[in-house]
Amino acid sequence: EQHACSDFGGFAQPLFLLPAEEANICPCSSAESPSKVGLDESHSLYSVQLHTSSYLNSGLDVSASLLICLIGENGDSILQRILSMPSVNSNRLEEMDTADRVCFQRGSVDHLTFRGPQLSKLQALWVGVDS
Repeated sequence: EQHACSDFGGFAQPLFLLPAEEANICPCSSAESPSKVGLDESHSLYSVQLHTSSYLNSGLDVSASLLICLIGENGDSILQRILSMPSVNSNRLEEMDTADRVCFQRGSVDHLTFRGPQLSKLQALWVGVDS
């Protein structure tokens, strides 16, 4: 017997989550590439670039967040929850002007980087809204 919530219709699904660092949000004008210092062969530096549509009413509410799950072919996965308004402790918040502080807005390009365990060959990327 199959449950409705376990029927992924052939889509990749996460089998187990691995811990990862909190993602850093970089303004799209940033030319600085993230540091790979301190990475060993069991860890990777992940970089995700998200484009929000420029259609009317596109964008994420400032009280919502985005869930991003990278899934390897063996079911190993990393889940990140990204706030649309970066926390005050964000490394780059001081460098960002006010318009860049709210992420996932109409027509924006947002760059996320984080370190985490090396996954098997990337099979899927899930993106969802947490409101």
